[in-house]
Amino acid sequence: MQEILINFLRLLDDALKHLYKQKAEFLICGVINIASLTESTPPPPPQKKLASYNLLHTGNFATRIQKNSRTAIDNIFVDNSRLNLSSISPKINGLSDHGAQILTIKNIYATINTFPHKQRTRLISRKIVMNFQAQNETWESVCKDNDSNLIFN
Repeated sequence: MQEILINFLRLLDDALKHLYKQKAEFLICGVINIASLTESTPPPPPQKKLASYNLLHTGNFATRIQKNSRTAIDNIFVDNSRLNLSSISPKINGLSDHGAQILTIKNIYATINTFPHKQRTRLISRKIVMNFQAQNETWESVCKDNDSNLIFN
């Protein structure tokens, strides 16, 4: 598992370096598995990496509520300079075991890029679909643990 985390951090760092070279304004969101309702010292490696690029967590409410746990592992990170211009609120949508988040950022000015860009697509073939269907994954380990930080151990 440690190798996966190291690879993720390397790829995250590469992407953030690229965005900073382009002087692009961006935010990062997704299930990053940083339990933001509890402070840990030192912070988890992904949070530390994002903070080194001035990206800070926006929400302080639970986005995944289970029988015995409440976690905020779905994260939105924005540039520190945008924190005072943003607000975030929870939205229970009933589509998943994770609640949604609504992020509002004031004073956004979009520019339209006219240069062509590369697009990546996933190759889906009959063989790939058959391999996917043959996998025998279970959710047992996910459902029985209450600690979202276990992925970093």
